[in-house]
Amino acid sequence: MPRYDAVFFDSGGTLFDPSAQNPSMQEVVDQRIDRLIAAVRVFGVDVEPGRLEQAHEALYGRMEHELGPRFSYYLLLLRVVEELRLPLSKEQTAIVTVAYAGPRYRHWVFPDTHELLGRVTEAGIYLGLIANTAWPGFAMHTALTGVGLGRYFDTMVISCDEGVAKPDPAIFRAARRRAGLTDTARVLYVGDDIEKDIRGAKNVGWDAALRRSSAPTSAGLADFEFDHSLELLPFVFG
Repeated sequence: MPRYDAVFFDSGGTLFDPSAQNPSMQEVVDQRIDRLIAAVRVFGVDVEPGRLEQAHEALYGRMEHELGPRFSYYLLLLRVVEELRLPLSKEQTAIVTVAYAGPRYRHWVFPDTHELLGRVTEAGIYLGLIANTAWPGFAMHTALTGVGLGRYFDTMVISCDEGVAKPDPAIFRAARRRAGLTDTARVLYVGDDIEKDIRGAKNVGWDAALRRSSAPTSAGLADFEFDHSLELLPFVFG
């Protein structure tokens, strides 16, 4: 019998290797203005690239500060469209947002992650994702589906959609409610950040497992630490 009724994962350095190259994650970020210009033009809107980039740069930091955890790429681009008076609907801006956020690549996914998630799912364990990100949920779902991971998650709880971010207990409680888990359900959270993921989960009474991609150790705070995906399975199954 599995040790847990539900397992929630972080995204970032937990499912995806931050050191992956060709392209790197930073290269994808650096290309987002080019993708933004191209996506806008798909809808027949011709905008001077310098104006678009200038509006983006002027609004990004200000909105990030004003909105805090509610800041999302979708809200940012809605404001850019408004500022530049571009003839784009909200539906079109949502599509542009997916392009702006960019792809995730299969070679970024840590080895054996598909097998790990598949075996957890096959065991009937509820599987979810909790992520701190400005990617709105619809963009995150698209990206995870593109690398074959989206099908594993019963629910995705995204900070910018919830307006609250890890390690705030509210986002973990929102995930518990979304999953329909009772207060006595046995829940494991898997992440790579000691404060946001491990301490955050422990503060709501969940167990926590640290993937050592960002930190070498939790110094005993996590219930389990691992370097390779399949190392987690014996712990999950007890």
